Amino acid sequence: MKGGTVEASAAYAQVTSFFSVMQGFGSLVMGSILDRYGVRVGLIVNFIACAMQYYLLSVSDSLPILFLSKVPGMLMGGFLCAQTAVATVTSDGPDRVRALGRLTTAYTIGSTSGLYLGGYFGVSGDYYYTARLATVGSIVACGLVLLLPDSLTAPALGDKDKDKDKDKDNKGKGKGEVESGPLSWIQRASHLLYITGSLLSVKVATGLANNMARSAQPLVLKNQLDFDENAMGKVMSAQQAFGGFANGFLLEPLTAALGGEVNSVVRNCIVVMGSIYAIQASLFNPSTSLLDLEQGATLSHGYLFVGLSLALSTFQYGLATGITAGTQAIVPKSMVGTLMGIEHSIFAVAGGVGPLIGTYIFSNYGISGLSLFCSSLFFLILFVWKPIAAKATISTKTAKNETKKYTREMENLKLANVRNEGGKTMASIRMRHPSSYT
Repeated sequence: MKGGTVEASAAYAQVTSFFSVMQGFGSLVMGSILDRYGVRVGLIVNFIACAMQYYLLSVSDSLPILFLSKVPGMLMGGFLCAQTAVATVTSDGPDRVRALGRLTTAYTIGSTSGLYLGGYFGVSGDYYYTARLATVGSIVACGLVLLLPDSLTAPALGDKDKDKDKDKDNKGKGKGEVESGPLSWIQRASHLLYITGSLLSVKVATGLANNMARSAQPLVLKNQLDFDENAMGKVMSAQQAFGGFANGFLLEPLTAALGGEVNSVVRNCIVVMGSIYAIQASLFNPSTSLLDLEQGATLSHGYLFVGLSLALSTFQYGLATGITAGTQAIVPKSMVGTLMGIEHSIFAVAGGVGPLIGTYIFSNYGISGLSLFCSSLFFLILFVWKPIAAKATISTKTAKNETKKYTREMENLKLANVRNEGGKTMASIRMRHPSSYT
């Protein structure tokens, strides 16, 4: 029986890792779909993928089918679609930050309710019932997508209010040709990474540190702070609920208090979070007598750790949402889907690596060592933030002008290639049929 439990745990880990890899690749595909066909089509693809995955789960009776069910899951990018939709229907600045925060709140409410309903229906012993229910719900959601406003029907082909800035040589072209042009995905991705890579690298690095700390939290609560399963469940639920509240109601005033402008918000969040991790490392250091942990952990120690974790998550929301709003502001709307796809893909990889590093450091160096590592990572980012911020201060107009210039260069290159190929073809025809040209 024990061996069976170990095998089940190993199989679960394999399926989870496989799903992360598939979603990492699928996010890139979904981003391209959003830019090419629009948010409405992207959401339909998402819910069809959801229905396929849940249906396969509802009939799954072997490990191969369980793995197969994760294949359509690569196109489950509902949150990615919603973030792209926010960029389409909101203006840059506080309105977008507020909308992104409320979007995360709605997502939190949905995921929390889903977990509760899954557990509620699972008590009956029919574990396939929830999968069948989710299949029907996904199909219904496909129909609801058709009720979305017309602004989400077509791909975002640029900012209407920027049309006046178009160069004369672009006159007569459609918005999509000016903003995105006939660029391949690799060309678009490389250009976006050039514009937003510095901000994305900060988001990935800080996200990695927080993933490390978050993954070790159950071990901290259970092994070092003596929380039982019931108390741990309450803490996890409270944290998820707090996340929804913080994004919906605290994010906007927090962003304003931290400076409002993206670079100021990011820098201040890095300073605050690095400091909190440093304080946590000092408090839970067994070689100091600040908390007297050698006498055993108490309930107050647990509450202190949870309180610090909630503070960290609050500033992480501000940092992550601020960077997302900032990167969306400096790219043309016709490329936001690709941008969000790249971001989600990178985070899928970071989400797989962070827990491995975090649990290893905690197992060898405890809470204090893990917190010290995270604090050092944040202050290292702060050390290099000035040159990163200097590159990130590129204005929206400048970034979009660079995009237009880049697009025109690629169009000219493709046109030259077509002419070159055409010339070679005509020369070949003349060689084979010289009499036709005399």
